Amino acid sequence: MSAHQRGFSFVELMIVVLIVSLLVIQAMRAYRDFPAQAQVLEGVTLTRTIKIDLAEFVANNGRLPSERELNAMQSQLDGISGSFLERIEAGDTLDDPPRSTFRLYFKDSPDVDPQLRDGVMVMVARLPEGGGQIEWACQEASDLQESEGVAIEAHLLRPACRTVVGE
Repeated sequence: MSAHQRGFSFVELMIVVLIVSLLVIQAMRAYRDFPAQAQVLEGVTLTRTIKIDLAEFVANNGRLPSERELNAMQSQLDGISGSFLERIEAGDTLDDPPRSTFRLYFKDSPDVDPQLRDGVMVMVARLPEGGGQIEWACQEASDLQESEGVAIEAHLLRPACRTVVGE
């Protein structure tokens, strides 16, 4: 064999196999979360009614609703559910900074991704200082009672929400 017809050495081939294997492992990890992230997106999309109602309230009153006013909105939330989302509940109204919270509860069924089954996430509406548009963010439900479900991990919220609190 002449010097121009040499092939790759065994070590070079093993390095290529190692690099390709690492890329495949990384791709599999990313793909594993896609179904869960799509199901979280369904939940976030179903909050559009809340977003419209809150925007109207802020436009009329110049502030976010009080806890009493937020609880009065619950009847509008009771009819909201989806293929993976069980219900949405109005949560707390906090004053510093002013914000309202909504809990999204996912179903405990085989159709729901195991990472979300019986899971809970929180949508936070915040009014910037000086007014303006409501800023929405997602966060893990950190203060759950054992009977309420499990907190959905923040990395699953990222594709559906522009801002994830607590990451």
